[in-house]
Order: sequence, then structure tokens, then C-alpha cells
Amino acid sequence: MMKGLNMNRFSRQQGFSLIELMITLSIIGMLATVGTISYQSQIRRGITADAKRTMMETIARQEQYMMATGAYATNIAQLNMTLPKSVTDNYYTYSYGYASGGYYGDYAYVYFIEKPGSQVYNATEANHYLLVYTFGNKSPQEKWAE
Repeated sequence: MMKGLNMNRFSRQQGFSLIELMITLSIIGMLATVGTISYQSQIRRGITADAKRTMMETIARQEQYMMATGAYATNIAQLNMTLPKSVTDNYYTYSYGYASGGYYGDYAYVYFIEKPGSQVYNATEANHYLLVYTFGNKSPQEKWAE
């Protein structure tokens, strides 16, 4: 035998085993996945809330315009407002208009359609739009309830 060789020095564990490292990395991966999904959900909710707020503001201004002039505005510019580009350019396309002589009489509407591929677009949902009328109807109900 070799004299002076301390065997205790080699029997102690130095560092982490491969199994310990793999378990740690898999836990970190799972946490990152859950965090990413939660983050994307919050982003979607925030953008949708901004779109809803914009739509309700547009309808309120449309009602003010109707009271002042006796007719609905034919475009957004007549309402002295612009739709936020953060919503309309990246996530939604919008339609704005008015109709006369319908079931509810004259009315105006704002219609936002989700852009496929954007963060607000969820392929598993049936409805990919938001719609509101001056007489208070909102569609689809499940999206306005969120």
C-alpha cells in the first residue's frame, strides 16, 4: 500500500451528481413553462381590457355627438379621438359604423376583430371579436364577462 495516502479525502462527495442536476433543471423548466403561460394570459387580458375601454369610450363619444348634432358620426375623426395604435395595429382590426332604421332605431357600433397570430388570438375560442352598440348590447357575452 501507499504510505501517506489519505483515503478519507477521496471518499467524500465533491459537487453534485448528474441525477441531482437533471432533477433541478427539470424543476426549473416546469416553473418557467407555468410562468410563461401565466404571463401570456395576463398580457391577453390586459390588451383585451384596453380594447374594451376604447370601445366603451368610442360609444360614449358617439352618444355625446348624437346629442349635440342629432346624428351619429360617420367616422372616428368626427368624435375627436384616435384609437390607440397599441391595440389596433398589433392585436385587433376594427370596424366602426352606424345604421338607421334597425330594430332598435338608429344606432352606432364598434367592432374589433382579433388578428390571427397576435397575443390576444386564442385558436381554442369560438369567437374572435368584440362588438358593442350604442344601445348597450355587447357581444360575445362571455368575453365581456371576463
